[in-house]
Amino acid sequence: ELASRTAKYLDLCRGGDDGPSRASERFREVATAIRLWNDPPTSEQLRILVIANCERDEIAARLQIDEQVVATIEGLFFDVRWALGGSDWIVCHVIIPEIRAGAFDLAEGECKKSGYGQCNAA
Repeated sequence: ELASRTAKYLDLCRGGDDGPSRASERFREVATAIRLWNDPPTSEQLRILVIANCERDEIAARLQIDEQVVATIEGLFFDVRWALGGSDWIVCHVIIPEIRAGAFDLAEGECKKSGYGQCNAA
């Protein structure tokens, strides 16, 4: 369902000058999810809260966004809840890439929220 909505959103975006606005009107949660994911402070907070295994309704309340948008962001960009019990996976596929990208504060926040203690990111 999400893949289908996203594909339709992208198709509409390519439909001329008014395509992006029509796509945003028709698929608001996809458009909002993409916009918020591309906003570093919001996406960083969301990643930390997901790693901390906060419920979607709590994330939505903290970030003041719709819960469906949180689900859409997770579905499109950060589908990691299935791996939260596997600390090696989280460290290798989430925290270390953040460190390599220079996002030391984000990586440290993810470490703390996920129960790994303080990371030595530097």
